[in-house]
Amino acid sequence: MKRLLFGFALLGTAAWAQPVDVTSQYVENPDFAARFAAWVNPGKFTYNIANTFEGKSGQVWMEKWVSRGNTLGTNTGIYQTLRNLPNGTYTLVAAAKNVDQTKTAQICTGAYLYAGQEQTAINVPGDYYVTFTVVNGKADVGVRLKSCNGNWVCIDNFRLYYCGENTDSMAAEQKRVDEQLKAMADKIEKASPTSLKVSTYEFVPTGKTIALGRSTVSGTCKEKGFCWSTHSEPTIFDEHTTETLDGTSIYVMRGLSPATPYYVRAYAMTSGGYVAYGEVHKIVTLPSGNIIYSYDNAALNDTKYTEQQALDVNARINSASAECIWMYNQLTYIPGFSLSVHYNRGAGAGDGTADCSYGGWLRVSQNVPYQQTGTILHETNHAVGIGTTWEWTNNSNLRSETSRGKWLGPIATKMVRFINNNTTSLMDGDKSHMWPYGINGANEDSYQPSNIPLYFYNIFLTHALHQDGIPCSGSVGFASPAYLFEQCDTTKYYLRNNAFATGYMYGTKLSVKFKDVSIEELKADDSFAWYVRYEPRKRYYYFINVATGKALTYDSGFRVTTCTTPTSAELFHLLPARVESELGNDNVSIRSTAYWILHPNKYSSPALTATAKSVVESKVDLGNEAISQQWFLLTADELDALSTGIEPVPADKESTATRTVYDLSGRRVYDTSRFGIYIVNGKKVLGPIHNL
Repeated sequence: MKRLLFGFALLGTAAWAQPVDVTSQYVENPDFAARFAAWVNPGKFTYNIANTFEGKSGQVWMEKWVSRGNTLGTNTGIYQTLRNLPNGTYTLVAAAKNVDQTKTAQICTGAYLYAGQEQTAINVPGDYYVTFTVVNGKADVGVRLKSCNGNWVCIDNFRLYYCGENTDSMAAEQKRVDEQLKAMADKIEKASPTSLKVSTYEFVPTGKTIALGRSTVSGTCKEKGFCWSTHSEPTIFDEHTTETLDGTSIYVMRGLSPATPYYVRAYAMTSGGYVAYGEVHKIVTLPSGNIIYSYDNAALNDTKYTEQQALDVNARINSASAECIWMYNQLTYIPGFSLSVHYNRGAGAGDGTADCSYGGWLRVSQNVPYQQTGTILHETNHAVGIGTTWEWTNNSNLRSETSRGKWLGPIATKMVRFINNNTTSLMDGDKSHMWPYGINGANEDSYQPSNIPLYFYNIFLTHALHQDGIPCSGSVGFASPAYLFEQCDTTKYYLRNNAFATGYMYGTKLSVKFKDVSIEELKADDSFAWYVRYEPRKRYYYFINVATGKALTYDSGFRVTTCTTPTSAELFHLLPARVESELGNDNVSIRSTAYWILHPNKYSSPALTATAKSVVESKVDLGNEAISQQWFLLTADELDALSTGIEPVPADKESTATRTVYDLSGRRVYDTSRFGIYIVNGKKVLGPIHNL
């Protein structure tokens, strides 16, 4: 068995370099101080803080346990994908054991520490190691169980060492990878087409390093998942995943780079190797920006505890806070925010729960059910504006009853409908709380791995509320910008105002103007056409006039300027309207979302506004009726659909669906293979049409 007996003596050979500890660079949460953060846990390992594992390092460790006299059997395991590894050979070390508590002398089998393609068996308590080679920059590491005859497996204290480049090992691993890829490519090339069809859900919740996806698959398949890339046609030969949130059909895309555009789509594969893909969506990840937390460990000052009890309380609160902040850092971006966590006997309601102020002063009581991740997440919601800001309790634009009731913001609505896979779901709430997914009591949190989906939903929904208008911190203002309009850098867009059926904005060499114009005139004059670009690090859009090359800018009014790189004056916040509009006439209609185009300035952002003859600045009015401040960004295809000269619709595009229009919210870039005019109930409708 490969136990670490004395340093790295077992690796002794002149071919190896002196091992270098690279744990902190490449392994997240290696000692589980942040509970499940960064680890994928299909085997439902649970965390423990007791002193019953000899290899425990720090406060928290992981275990899989069944009652004495039973065995663990096959239960997959717990793992993490390491990324951006320099090619070469590594040694992974971890403290572990696999034991039968009724047969203490038995050497148990069926538990393995693994890394890449290599593994070593775990049995008696001790340090175990596995040596592996990397040629493509990444490797899965963790523990797996297969026919395990122990009843208790423990794991903690992962360490990673870089051992240098070994020519023979790297050549052998490269050969294995190449053969595997070739075999897959050959199988796919020879596969016979089937009726398998895949559709990608239009809304793709996107954080800093993690995005979620849904799909609809019709037909028989062996494998389903999502693939993604920085190029526009991702395939399974790019990054891909079959991981879903526990107990759901929501896919998890991990390891994304911050502030980076990606293209994602669903896929499904038959046993014969035929692959069908869904529609491609462009997403842009959030920039880096670490939220931090502190904890005062004040349970040690509570005289009602023994020293060990106080240490346990501190371990629970500290690890729950660490897990909460890790998830916030992967799924959101809130500049200038830190959480200050405190132990306080009796804090919160009743005999002790928890409470938190807007800004982040959080208190946790003596009651164990509240010393958990779900409670910290719930209270952090208050810290970032949910239930604690004027916009939450007094905004009739965002609440059906001003201070409570159904939420009217479009992004949170899309988020809850994505989670529920239901096109009519709405988020609700009172003056302090939101539901569903608000974790509004310790009874809603099992504080073990089965609640990881709930945690993700809670944070993504909070992030969506910020995009709708809740100020997450004083440095942000009324809404948090994000990539909400799915644009293409090379597509021409035409800015039509919501208050004027034929009114469009155009650019000159000095200014921006507005007038009524026909679609034929629009397409013939590039001064009406704009390139819409996105700056991922700032989370804002900018506009370049096609005819002049000048950029839209704001300087005591809206005008144009020459610039090669947009400054803050050229960056604009696109805030989606809460009510979709139907454009067109009796012959054809499309549904589209209009946007406020705002120069970001916290609470007083000036809005691009149309009058009958000009473009002006006005104070932002977030009411649904403020249509002169709302702009549609239409493509040439959409203009064609609205024009009178529509080509006859092929018979194979006819539909007997009962909907009269197609919902284009969550806009995306179309190509000719998916875009067209469809007949729905005798009416021409801009497509594609899905989920009908």
